[in-house]
Amino acid sequence: MKYLKTIIILTVSVMSLFSCRDDDKEPEMIYIEDSPALEQITIKELMQDDGGPVTREENFYYNEEHKLVRYVSTQIYGDPVIENETQITYLENEAIIIDELNNKSIYTLNAKGYATSCIRYEVGGNTREYTFDYSTNTLNGAYLTGITEYVKGNIRSKIMFDNLALHDATLSVQSGDITNIFQLSFTQKNTSRLPWFFLTEIYPLNFHAIAMYARLLGDNPMYLLGTVQPKGGDEITTYTYANDTAGQLSSYTEITRSNGKSYNRIINYIVTLAQ
Repeated sequence: MKYLKTIIILTVSVMSLFSCRDDDKEPEMIYIEDSPALEQITIKELMQDDGGPVTREENFYYNEEHKLVRYVSTQIYGDPVIENETQITYLENEAIIIDELNNKSIYTLNAKGYATSCIRYEVGGNTREYTFDYSTNTLNGAYLTGITEYVKGNIRSKIMFDNLALHDATLSVQSGDITNIFQLSFTQKNTSRLPWFFLTEIYPLNFHAIAMYARLLGDNPMYLLGTVQPKGGDEITTYTYANDTAGQLSSYTEITRSNGKSYNRIINYIVTLAQ
């Protein structure tokens, strides 16, 4: 009986050991490919306004160190042309972005050049603070996994990514007491490694669109969006892409279907690689 008891104890101990090993299993590491060095990006979109067609153009200019240093946005309403310029400067562990309204965003950078925090000083006197989180299961770089916005010391909004390094991901957007969850699927390789338009337009990341093109918020995804679908809703947005002869992104078409209606959007790109 004594031997039987010993065998049972040993068996339970071995099972517990292997159970702990399964629970503590290291996550699969994802290798992030190098991003191409850029010289300039031009983005154009023709939109319809109440007063007629509007052409929007954005230009991103990179220096010889392949850092984004200048951004110019232009809107053409027939004859009137509205042009705004944003400057980006870099210090030892900071990047400073000042837009045409003189709103100033100061990013604190880590050793890899990724922003860990940001303070945004707005002309009206408001101050917004942000913290950024990055993936720990990636090699040769990192993806943004979270952004938290603070106003007067309180959390105003929060975005969290799950599985951005894989082929399907979840995006959680919290604003006040409301949380929206989006299911994302990916499609072809993001050869130009540009930010997703979807992310540059969603609050509060829309305040950091230029920082994403400057690659201050981690590496841009290796794959392009295929679909975006809010959880629990019937709306779905699909994306299709075209590349130029050099293999760089030249356009994408966005189609949103909701309540039996569809809305189309076409964005054109010119991506100039550094020589």
